[in-house]
Amino acid sequence: MSMNLVERCNTALEAYASALNIIARRAGAASQPVNIDDKLLLRQADWLALPARGADSEKTLPALQSLIGHLYGKKSHAYYTPQLLDMERSTIIPSPDRPTDLAVQYASVWNSMQRELGAIASDIAPPVREAAVLGILQRYGWSMAAPGATDSDVALYDYTRVQAALAVCLADQSAEASAVGLLIGGDVSGVQDWLYTIGSEGAAKSLRGRSVYLQLLSEIIAQWLLDRLELPSCNLLYAGGGNFYILAPLSAAAQLDLLQVELTQRILKMHDGALYVALGHTVMARSELELQAVGEVWGRINVTMSERKRRRFAELTDDEMVKTIGCALAGTGKLEDSCRICRRPIGPGEKPKLNENQERACQLCSSFEDLGNQLPNADFLVVSRLLMATRAEAVLDWSAGFGQFGYDVQFVWQDRQGCGAWQAPTSELVRIYFWKQEMSTLNAFPGSPAPATSVWLYRPLAQAVPMCGGRVATFDQLESEGIQRWGVLRMDVDKLGTIFQQGVQLASLSRVVGLSGMLRLFFEGYVPQLADEFNHKKQRRIYLMYAGGDDLFVVGGWSYLPDLAWKIHEALRDFAAGNDQITISAGIALALSERYPIYQAARDAGEAEEMAKREGRNRIAFLGQAVEWEQFITVRKQTLEMSTWFTSTTSRVPRGILTNLATIYSEWYTYRRRELGQLAKQGQKRLYQNHTDIFLGPWQWHLLYGINRAKGRMTDNSLRNSIDNLVISVLHGEIKHLGLEIRWVELLTRTRLEGNK
Repeated sequence: MSMNLVERCNTALEAYASALNIIARRAGAASQPVNIDDKLLLRQADWLALPARGADSEKTLPALQSLIGHLYGKKSHAYYTPQLLDMERSTIIPSPDRPTDLAVQYASVWNSMQRELGAIASDIAPPVREAAVLGILQRYGWSMAAPGATDSDVALYDYTRVQAALAVCLADQSAEASAVGLLIGGDVSGVQDWLYTIGSEGAAKSLRGRSVYLQLLSEIIAQWLLDRLELPSCNLLYAGGGNFYILAPLSAAAQLDLLQVELTQRILKMHDGALYVALGHTVMARSELELQAVGEVWGRINVTMSERKRRRFAELTDDEMVKTIGCALAGTGKLEDSCRICRRPIGPGEKPKLNENQERACQLCSSFEDLGNQLPNADFLVVSRLLMATRAEAVLDWSAGFGQFGYDVQFVWQDRQGCGAWQAPTSELVRIYFWKQEMSTLNAFPGSPAPATSVWLYRPLAQAVPMCGGRVATFDQLESEGIQRWGVLRMDVDKLGTIFQQGVQLASLSRVVGLSGMLRLFFEGYVPQLADEFNHKKQRRIYLMYAGGDDLFVVGGWSYLPDLAWKIHEALRDFAAGNDQITISAGIALALSERYPIYQAARDAGEAEEMAKREGRNRIAFLGQAVEWEQFITVRKQTLEMSTWFTSTTSRVPRGILTNLATIYSEWYTYRRRELGQLAKQGQKRLYQNHTDIFLGPWQWHLLYGINRAKGRMTDNSLRNSIDNLVISVLHGEIKHLGLEIRWVELLTRTRLEGNK
């Protein structure tokens, strides 16, 4: 018989109690090993969450190893130390050295956990307690090893929440059933067009607000599904990057079709068909868990969601579609009566916002701008589950749509001149998220949440936002070296689907869930720290629009984007403990003018990223050429050295040398293309010797002749030596990157005036 929400939360709390006992014993606070043999559900869930793990050793405390370092069977061992979760490099990046003071670390962590556990009110309802205890386990158990006889690459937090979720599912069926539960997936589609197809006017603030809104939308919908299916927090296995996955009992299948219809109706009303959320589900067999073949389940669920996305809105009736998509558009149809940002006609009853040029923005886009301005100052995100969902004829504010799913969402900050205080709704569960450890106390919160309904949870929030005069900087205010242009950087992990389906050896549910969580920590938590380093001392360089799941989107001064991309690549390599199977590709595009449409820049960067992947992945595509990361650092170094030729205050090289070098590169490229193409196809003998892709030919003596003539007029020996070094590198193969270096140098050494001609 199915359990209700309270019973399911109590089941989850039993799993949490077992995990807390494990931590206590490792800290020396308990002398007896944990025994769950008298709890059938937990014993079964324990085996299915992490099969063949064995019991904790009585002599040696296990350490948590990097799971990403073990993907594809690699033995890149790196370790985490039990500690409070934050986004510092020393915390997120694993160490090659196994911690030697585990007992001391566990004792320190356990003392902190006890204080937080003791602060939970004794009279709170099981759903509130379940969310609170799980949040504490996340903050501390993320870096502890799951129970076992040896070191593990599964975190205690991931193992525990998977065990709890499985126990909830197993309670709904017989012990002999071949299936354990349903894996439910959700995917928000239409994101690219909705997010980036906006006008450049106000794009900086609106785009950041839209990005955060999309992240929250998928999370709120996931919470709404948990509520409707009466499931505790632990059954949400993952939410991020516009996707979510829920583990539910088999009985939930009967409700999913109706929930898809209800969900689609609300999303259609909120966004007029621009966004769609596809739900899919697949049965998770007991044998798949026992054989640790969960990667196959992940593959199936993604196929079902893709099939649903190909039939967007098919679950609605014709009448429902006509009411929203088939009806006449509101407004006059005139361009001046449309929103300057989303270009949507402003309907009757809306209160548009005017800018200094008297151009209008609709209420929804204005609310996204307001959200973009609030985010840099925000200290907390408060998500309250309402007693009753709200209903509205039209969604004209970013937070209003969440009310339709029964949630109130507010960003708040410490009270500054009476602003930013929390407006408390009537709620049965208030989740207070913080991302700064100093804000994790009730004294820092600008409001009075009820202890019986409130839980404190940690989550990272990207806040790499350049400011100008106390407001979010616009794109044309972004700083860059050389030509004054902004650009777009897009990056994502190569072959992520393959990693989940083939890269995880012994793919238990705990490992797959743990991999998703660690990637989310890196992109949503650590990458923003790297990006924000470029904005120190109030500099206006980098605007992190989005980072989540396995990808990111950045707008910034064009000259700083290659450096940021390189830092992220290096950080991911360290995060993956040097596992060379985990790679990332990047694409950078420059705006052709200060008012270049953001959607076009996003598309250009996407095409550059596709170029990098098409030419072999693990590359960065910049200024029309894809370069492997290992070679890119050499290209960057050579570019910076060449740029000093034209910026030196004592002696400069004539700019005509760039034209000379460009001619040489074009000549080499022509010979190379002919040798590889036309002559090879016709079976003709090569005109010039081919040696290690250098393609010897006249370009070489043309290079030497032209450079020597230019050098003859120089008196600065350091410049002469620098040019000689370039010639040597070109003759030894660096010629294939010379075109990129020339274009890069030209942009770095041009002034704003030259760039605007």
